[in-house]
Amino acid sequence: MTEYVNTICIKPDYTAPDHSSCVVAGWGKLSQGAEFSAEKPHHASVKIVPTSVCAVNYDKLEGVPRQVIDECVEVCIIQHDANLTKAAEKPEEWELYDIALLKLSRPAHMTEYVNTICIKPDYTAPDHSSCVVAGWGKLSQGAEFSAEKPHHASVKIVPTSVCAVNYDKLEGVPRQVIDESVICANDAGRDACEVFDSGGPLACIHDGHWTLTGVVSTGNICGHPDYPGIYTRVNHFYDWIESVIEAN
Repeated sequence: MTEYVNTICIKPDYTAPDHSSCVVAGWGKLSQGAEFSAEKPHHASVKIVPTSVCAVNYDKLEGVPRQVIDECVEVCIIQHDANLTKAAEKPEEWELYDIALLKLSRPAHMTEYVNTICIKPDYTAPDHSSCVVAGWGKLSQGAEFSAEKPHHASVKIVPTSVCAVNYDKLEGVPRQVIDESVICANDAGRDACEVFDSGGPLACIHDGHWTLTGVVSTGNICGHPDYPGIYTRVNHFYDWIESVIEAN
């Protein structure tokens, strides 16, 4: 625990009252349409909006995927604490350790579209091998809206050394650290893109099974040949994942 890293309470019987004041914090963009995210975490005071009002307003939206507002999702999210530590102590490395585990309040119903995926502690996708990234992100850099339904794209693993050299050439943006905890991938303009691809899977076939190799993290200009998408390398965190699952 430090000045910047601490615990926070979760109360099973507490729901913030409508119109009460709370605080939200993060590294997001500081305004709609801003080109870059914040260089350091910011916080803002916000007020709780009644769910009924929120639902009515979102139902009026046209031309975008429908946003369901309900009370059925209860989750426990556990973020790797090294991400918070780096944000405080080494701002240039705040995007590393970009991983969290989410525990559902009830078992997922397996279907044609909902299923499990393998995680292999000793598997790293070889350089130049083909994998698949999926998500609801924008279909091109600067697109106004995200995809209405999930899309997937075939991408190739870019050697970490090449990825690091290219990102080191970037000027006018916060330095992007490329180390053994990340993996890079893109191919012929295909890439993860803004907003709703973040946190999505980079899956590769290994021993005849889909294997979760990466988690969409960050990048620079969707589909740019010199700046591959950057993914959290899942097997780098295998021991942490196991420990969190066992403890929860």
